[in-house]
Amino acid sequence: MGVEEIEVVMSTVKSSSISHSFQKNIPQESYFPFTWKILGALLIPVALILLSLDMSLVLRVFLSLLLITLGLMMISTRYGLKVDIEKKTYVVYTWLLGFRIGNPVPFQNIQKYYINSVKEQATVSARSGLSSTISKEVFKAYMKLDTGDKIHLDTHRNKKILESQNNNSAPV
Repeated sequence: MGVEEIEVVMSTVKSSSISHSFQKNIPQESYFPFTWKILGALLIPVALILLSLDMSLVLRVFLSLLLITLGLMMISTRYGLKVDIEKKTYVVYTWLLGFRIGNPVPFQNIQKYYINSVKEQATVSARSGLSSTISKEVFKAYMKLDTGDKIHLDTHRNKKILESQNNNSAPV
C-alpha cells in the first residue's frame, strides 16, 4: 500500500495578507500511552488513601503530593503545535503540568496541507510460539512550510474526520 498524498490547500498562504494577530494552538497526541494514563489516574486515589495511613504527617503529605503530581503529569502531558502567523513562527511543544516546553522556529509562509495514508503493524507473539500480525490504516495530516519543514498536525483512523478537524484547526 503506497503513500497517498492529498492536498487540502494548494495555494501558498502569505502572512502579510493577514492584518490582525493570529495564533492557533493545535493540541496533538498524548505523550504517554493509554495504559500509562490509566496508571496515572490510579495514582491519585492511592495518594488520597495514603493520607489516612498511620505514619508521620510530613511523610504522608510529601508522598501524596508526589503521587498526585505524577498522576496528573501522566494523564495530561501531551504534544502540541502553536502557529503565530503575525510573528511568522511555529512551536512544536510538550505540554507538561501547564507549561509549554518548546522553542519558536521562524518561517515565511505555509505552502500546503496534506494527508498521508500510513499502514501501522504490530506483531503479537504467544508462549506457544504462535505469532500474529495486526495491521491498520491511519491517516496523518501535515503542514508544509517554505523552509521545507513538514509539521505533523494530527493522526486519525478516519480520513474524513481528520480532514474536517484540520480544516477547522488550520492556522489560516
